[in-house]
Formats: sequence, structure tokens, C-alpha cells
Amino acid sequence: MLPTIAPVCAAQKSSLHARVSTRPTGVPSDVLASHRVCAREHAPYVELVCRQRPAVLPRYHQDDRGPAREPYAFHQVAPEGAYSKIPAWTSRAQWLGVDVPITIACWIQKHGALRVRRPDGRDGAPVSVQLLRRYLTVRSGWAQQRTGRRCIVRPDTIASVLGVDVGTVHRAQNVARRLGLEVVIETGRMLTKAEKLALWNRAKTDQVPCSRQRGLSTEVAFTNPLARQRNWWIATPGSTPPYLTFISHQITGYLHSNRAASGSRKDAAPPRQPQKHSWRPAARSVAADLAHQWPWLAAEHPSRLLPTLARFVRCPRPWTAAQLAGVVDDQLTRAGYAGIRAARFDSNLIRTRPAVVLAGLLRDIDPDTDHPDHAFHDEGAAAAEAADPRPYCARDDCDHGWLTRADPDYPGTAWRTTVWDDGLARRCPGRHRRHTEHDAELEAGYIDDVLHGRAEPPF
Repeated sequence: MLPTIAPVCAAQKSSLHARVSTRPTGVPSDVLASHRVCAREHAPYVELVCRQRPAVLPRYHQDDRGPAREPYAFHQVAPEGAYSKIPAWTSRAQWLGVDVPITIACWIQKHGALRVRRPDGRDGAPVSVQLLRRYLTVRSGWAQQRTGRRCIVRPDTIASVLGVDVGTVHRAQNVARRLGLEVVIETGRMLTKAEKLALWNRAKTDQVPCSRQRGLSTEVAFTNPLARQRNWWIATPGSTPPYLTFISHQITGYLHSNRAASGSRKDAAPPRQPQKHSWRPAARSVAADLAHQWPWLAAEHPSRLLPTLARFVRCPRPWTAAQLAGVVDDQLTRAGYAGIRAARFDSNLIRTRPAVVLAGLLRDIDPDTDHPDHAFHDEGAAAAEAADPRPYCARDDCDHGWLTRADPDYPGTAWRTTVWDDGLARRCPGRHRRHTEHDAELEAGYIDDVLHGRAEPPF
């Protein structure tokens, strides 16, 4: 049967309260806040109160503390992603009062004792439970209290607080790392000659005392061993199972589970093959060509244009940048913006992202029916044109796919509509209903004549 929290926490009442009943007399507060190594007479008191007041723990490089001294000491930050798979503790009190006792009790129940792991993989000298818990209580005071990470301290500093030699600290450290309570992030090392010269030159230039730092201590993090979270759940009264994929959410899921008798074995399904987005290179090429033709689009990263261009490169007949530019210009002409081309847009007048403008221009374009080559590849349209020798639809009033309609309510006025909007079953081929450059120039000249009084407006 696994241990529970109650007897383990009861054993946490160590002999520290018997060793230290009151604060040592004659020791001012500034001494406890500025010592580099804990004095022998102060060690019991510091070990007792460091759980609630980590500030009383000694710092070896007291001269380099504070923002003013930060440029004159060597600081190394862990690389990005070093803590990615190391869960942070809930709190220091939770970690010391629950996670550590349960992990130690489960290890002792399975292996019999806490022993050092030797370099050859065999068990070494034993370490007492009391020493390991004292070591973790003191060393966790140098870690970030919110996450339990970035704990950097020298072993001799820990030994001065515990009142033991450095070798004993190394053995307790070995066991803590073997249990998974302590994880090494960066191994300590000595500073190089170039790094020490840089610190010395910086201090000499600013005329400040030089740092006495000679190396970097090992950076560790404290965590709850992920492999023993199931034991932590079973042994903790009233707790809920941790969020893991292999955990059953039944109350007795771990105590009475038997996966060996779950039925006949079946072959596992093959792993899912990663989806290959083969259209992305083509869309990226079209986006680059469009940015070359339309200068206002060059300020947008090509990856933002891929979702808009995806349907134009994944259709049966992929589009090119020149075809998209031509169809967009045709749509602008049909909308009444004769003589205006997308390439002439002023980027200074665009008040949103260029990708949004591109999406608006391509919103009404159908990748299949509006393709410039659709009329040449459509077998139905080719058969209809072969049966009817006329190049346009069978209407006398059709002008390149456009019809002129008179307004019955306002005599003398008219508007233009398409053959398709007029309800005809047959649509004019794309090469006939599209405006050409010559038509656009004629319309632009006519509008210019109307504006300068050389021609009458059509209304």
C-alpha cells in the first residue's frame, strides 16, 4: 500500500525547532542579509527561517547584487527552450510539503533506501531522508519562488547553512537528481580569459571595483517528477488525477486496472502521414510575381497572401500572376473605374494591410468560370460555338456580352447589364464579354471629353 500525506507530513517536524528556539542574540539584520557564507553560529537559525524568508540565505557574490552592479558581473541566461518540458511547481510550500515527501516515500517503498548513483550505474553510499529534505528545503530558497526555476548557488554555500561538508551536499544533490526532484539546466564552468578580461576592462573604464567572480555555478530547476504523478494522486487524499492522456478518470482507476487482460491483441493502426501542402510553393511564387507587378503589395510578407491565393493555385487550371492582374483590371473597368489599374494604387492611401486589399479584389472572382482560358477548355461552350457560327450569343442587341436596357419610369435613360443577368441560359464566352485595353482607352477618353465639355454626358 502506498503511503499517504498524513504520516509523511507528521515526520517533517525535524529537530530544528529543538536546536533553535529563539533568534541568536547579537546578530543584526544587515549581517544576515549580506553574508557570503553562513557562519556556524547562524546556520541553525538561517536553516529554520529560510522556508518563510529566503532573503536570509547567504549570497556568495554580494558585491555583484543589484541593478547597479549587473554590468560588471558575468550573467548567462539558459538557452531558449531549456525549460520547455519541465513543469513548474505549484508553490514552494506545496512542493516541500507534498511532492517531496510522497516522492521519497514511493522511492523507499520500491527500492528500499536512498542511495547515490555511481558513475558506473551501480548504487553507492546511502543518504538519510532527513538530510535530503534539509538539502531540498535550503536549496529551493535560491530558486524563483513562483516557478522553482533558475536556482544558481555554490555547493559550499549550501554546506555552510546545513553545517555539513561539501561532499555531503554532493551526495544529497546526486540523490535529488536521481529521484527527478532536481533537474540540471546548465552545467557550471569557469570563466574564460576573454570573459574575465572583459569584466576587468569594463570596471577599469568606469572606475569601479572589479568583480571577484571566477566561474558560473550549475543552474537547476525543481519539479514534480512526471513519472510519479500517478503515485502522487493515489497517495494524496481528496486529490484529482493530473491531466495526462494515459490516466483513467475513475476514482480507483490506478488501483484496480489490469491492462494485460483487455482482450485480444490487434495490430496498431499505421501512423498518420503528414499532410503535404504541395500548393504552397506555387502560391508563394504567384505572390512574389504579384508583388513585383503591384508595388503596393511588396510591403506585405508573402506568407500572408497564401490563404487568399490558395483557391487560385489549387483549382484544375492554376492561375498565374499575369492572369490575376488582367482579370482584376477587367473587374475595375466593369465597376466603372475606367483607366484605373491595380498596379497604380498608391500605398500611402491604403489604410489597412495590403493582404486585405488583395482579398477584396479577388473576392468576386471564381477560379473556374472566370479563368481567362475557360472558354477554350470548356467542351460545352466549344460545341455550342461550333453549332452557332456567330461569335456572340444569339441576340441582336448583345454587345460583347452587354445589353442596353431603357428605363420605363424615366424615358430617355438607359443602363447596361450583362447577358447572364438578363436571364439567358447561354453566357457569352469570356473572350467576348471582357473589355480590352482599346475599349478602356476609348472609355477613358470619353470621360475626359465629358469632364472638359467636349462631349455630352449620357444622362
